Amino acid sequence: MKILAFFTNGGLPLTGLSPTIRIRDLADNSLVVTDLSMTEVGDGYYKYNFSAYDLDKDYSIRCDGGDTLPNSDRYTYAGNENYLDDIENSSLSTQITANQADLKKVLGLVHQNLYIDETLFDKERNLYSARLRIYENSASVGTASDVLATYEITAVTTGAGKFSSWKQVEV
Repeated sequence: MKILAFFTNGGLPLTGLSPTIRIRDLADNSLVVTDLSMTEVGDGYYKYNFSAYDLDKDYSIRCDGGDTLPNSDRYTYAGNENYLDDIENSSLSTQITANQADLKKVLGLVHQNLYIDETLFDKERNLYSARLRIYENSASVGTASDVLATYEITAVTTGAGKFSSWKQVEV
């Protein structure tokens, strides 16, 4: 397994470093690689070929750019755990699930799966009121199914083809 680290100083990529790497087996917290040298790739990147990598093990990885770097830029960290399992079991997954309706609303508000109806126009044919609904999936657009949110649109018109304000409020 190739391990790649990126080092900067104040946000600028650094070359010419002599970084080292430490790798721990998380089953027993033992060091399996202790401060071995990494090879410069260029543009601030350095690599290490972890030839003893075992797909069935979990590792923690710490790369040290050296004591010439400020502490805020000196270290990079990583791990290799199975990310699908991590995502399914993580608090991040819980947060995504908890906020799923809000995320879907954002998709609707950026004009995906939306429907405008119940339109009202003034004598100059300016829209001054409407209902906007956003949907979970495209197959339901225009129906009463899978509605994520409904908004009331109101506009104040100032003449033909002109309005001074537009308001869209969730109802």
